[in-house]
Amino acid sequence: MRASSLVTSMPSIVRGAGAAAAIAIRAYKDSAAPSTAHGANFASNHQGYRTVTDHRKMSYMDTSRTVLLAQHVMQRAVFVLHLDRQVLDAVDDLIQRGFSGAPVIDRDRLVGVFSERDALTSIAAAHYEQEPPGTVAQHMRRDFAVVAPDADIFEVASLFRDQPIRRVPVVDTERRLLGIISRGDLLNALRQTFRRRQPTQYEQLQEHMAQRHTS
Repeated sequence: MRASSLVTSMPSIVRGAGAAAAIAIRAYKDSAAPSTAHGANFASNHQGYRTVTDHRKMSYMDTSRTVLLAQHVMQRAVFVLHLDRQVLDAVDDLIQRGFSGAPVIDRDRLVGVFSERDALTSIAAAHYEQEPPGTVAQHMRRDFAVVAPDADIFEVASLFRDQPIRRVPVVDTERRLLGIISRGDLLNALRQTFRRRQPTQYEQLQEHMAQRHTS
């Protein structure tokens, strides 16, 4: 199945970039990106977090020459919710941790996203109808964006630019949750990538002129 950068029904994996990002990608891809790591296991604790451990070690990268991929910048310890979690309990989980939302999994497969907006809608409706708000499965969003582990950071940047989201899950071809990338994670990666790049001739000339001016 060909991946798309558009959000379709549950969920499409982002690997395609927009025109502006494609130009940036071509400019930065001076060497081949490392292959995607396969075969991930989940280690869970009692606080709802899942941590992914890859069987294969990531090869050393010269980040001044290679574009970082989603698998390199994602958070591997991800707080998750389960389908049968009660909405009020899920809201407590999010508030206690300061999160605006969380992925929802079923047997390690990503099946939805439950956000503050979903919680507000469900609890407000429950007040009006005078009945319990129900479970996460009843109110989570099933249409949402995800990215593949081998999507590069410019593709992820295009997604954040085009979609009003704060975080994006990283999944494999079986829709197993591998990690999550926040806008802050991506911004930090882009900043580091930009600083480590080779300066352009124009920048070198500017630096040379500045040195001559101060000498």
